[in-house]
Parts: sequence; structure tokens; C-alpha cells
Amino acid sequence: MKTKFPIILKELRKTNKMTQQQLADKLHISQRAYSHYEKGEAEPNLETLLRLAEIFKVSTDYLIGRYVNVFESNTSCNNVKAV
Repeated sequence: MKTKFPIILKELRKTNKMTQQQLADKLHISQRAYSHYEKGEAEPNLETLLRLAEIFKVSTDYLIGRYVNVFESNTSCNNVKAV
């Protein structure tokens, strides 16, 4: 099943003005390994997915394209809208 993850990941990285190398460094992986995520050639393990959500301050559901994220500093269930 093809997911929206690669598109969402790339958009989050660019919105946060990060290079692939900078994000790869935060994840403790190579830039090449990270680039496979953005190309849809590989998927991160659970630990990496959780770390990405933490870095970008989004939910894992948002990362995998299940919900539109409208989180602010005061997060509640009312702030997450189903797609």
C-alpha cells in the first residue's frame, strides 16, 4: 500500500528549513538512508517514526497521512481532524 509518508516527510523537512543531512544527523542515520524515506524506497522503523514525530511536533498519524495535523502548543483531541 502506497502511503503519503514520503510527501509529508519532505514537506515537513522543507517547511522547517532542514537539509536531508541535518535531519539524518538528528535521527542518527546516514543521509542516504534518510533519502530512501523521502523517495518511498524504505520506511522507518517505529523508533525512527516516533523520533520524526517528536522532531516535527506532529502525530505519527499525521506523518503516515491518516490525519491532518493542526497541533499547537496546547494539544487536545479537538485539534486533530480526520481526513
